[in-house]
Amino acid sequence: MLPRQGRLRASKDFRRVYSQGRSLANKHLVIYYLKSDQKHTRLGLSISRQYGGAVERNKAKRRLSELFRKHRGLVQGTYDIVIIARPEAAKINYHIMEKGLLDIMRKAISNRSDQ
Repeated sequence: MLPRQGRLRASKDFRRVYSQGRSLANKHLVIYYLKSDQKHTRLGLSISRQYGGAVERNKAKRRLSELFRKHRGLVQGTYDIVIIARPEAAKINYHIMEKGLLDIMRKAISNRSDQ
């Protein structure tokens, strides 16, 4: 589990990342990211009800949270990041989700110079 200061929780913070941030997507995930002046990189997760029942949505949140925690070292600097799992992601396993997240995070990081 991410520590409290590592989580994006307020609706206004999500809206700010959506409106001012940049986004990248693949078949299973969408990532929005915005350079932040906070001390820590913060992660917010958004999973639609189309994804499945509460059990499936919570499982996806746990997986994405753990994958981000595991690969947080890829993020240089501090960002507010929102990851959205598309409904198709409900059918993939942990390793495919990890590969997709790593690919999209690397692309986002390589594009950070134009922020």
